[in-house]
Amino acid sequence: MNTHINIDVIIISYAYDTHKRRLTEQTIETLLESESNEDFKFHIYVIESEKNVESYNYKNTITIKPNKKFGYHTYLNIGVSAGKSGWIALANNDLIFKKGWATAIINAKQKRPEIESFGTWCENFHVSKGVSKSPEIQYGYTNGIHITGWLIFLTRELYNKMNGLDENFSFWYCDDDYKMTLKKMEINHALITSSEVTHITSQTTIEMDAKSYHNMTILPNLYFDYKWNHRSYIIYQLKKIILKIRKIWK
Repeated sequence: MNTHINIDVIIISYAYDTHKRRLTEQTIETLLESESNEDFKFHIYVIESEKNVESYNYKNTITIKPNKKFGYHTYLNIGVSAGKSGWIALANNDLIFKKGWATAIINAKQKRPEIESFGTWCENFHVSKGVSKSPEIQYGYTNGIHITGWLIFLTRELYNKMNGLDENFSFWYCDDDYKMTLKKMEINHALITSSEVTHITSQTTIEMDAKSYHNMTILPNLYFDYKWNHRSYIIYQLKKIILKIRKIWK
């Protein structure tokens, strides 16, 4: 590879204890070890959602603690706006990057210039779903197969065309909204099976209290239905009110 590639990597962190902080550290460490410094420059932005955590910067990163209320898309947008690279990786903090994962995507882009959005191979998830590694480039929009929500890789040009990520989605339905946006815009997305990034775990929903669960799951479902199924805005607002009344009287 003759060209130095700049990639902005946005990592959403929730470092409320030592274990969660270590997950983020491992993600950063494996990312930095995954590619040659001569070929790639990773600009890493850790967006920290735990307000009470001590101020710190992970090595080789910039850590941002937004003043805004947590929202997955909101925090990703903050991270993206902090950088300027032509490539963007939207990442969870519980990943293990394998050697050559970014090289595989850049090579796929050179072979298929029409692809603007990419998913990566997880040895845990894809194998358990019986997904074959052949062919190497697999077009599609299936969540968890082609669109790997734990790591989405895209061009900044596409991000700008999308006008960023819809901040009405704070947690659940983020992947679904991204999928629907790509399909509506007729953007080519593909899973690159030679680009390997292992997703370790997903425990966030288990740790939510009832109020947080309601706000991050049920309410986004209503908005998704309104946005993509062309429902009435008035009906959408009425359903929100009914849900809030039910929650009060429980």
